[in-house]
Amino acid sequence: QHPIGIYLFFIGALFAIITLSTTTSEEYDLPLTFFGAPVAVWAMESVSATDWKTGLLEGAIPQIPLTTLNSVISVCCLAHSLYPEKRKTSSSTTSTDAVIGRRE
Repeated sequence: QHPIGIYLFFIGALFAIITLSTTTSEEYDLPLTFFGAPVAVWAMESVSATDWKTGLLEGAIPQIPLTTLNSVISVCCLAHSLYPEKRKTSSSTTSTDAVIGRRE
């Protein structure tokens, strides 16, 4: 089998190099250039502490439960697909967990 992901990465990198090498600096009003085209610009100069607080409270922290649940579901599906013969029902898991919890 061929590593398709690596091929796609190299094709994208080739397109980026061609774009950077053929673009003139007159097309952009940005300070940092590489091959005549802008590569990176600092865009965080106008971000205040209130913006950081809003982003953290309304964007980052509410994402944590969703990300955790997604990870749990993914691991459970992976475990079931890799070890289908070791699948336990919820009642056997509950009783096993209760016994283990009392011993500790």
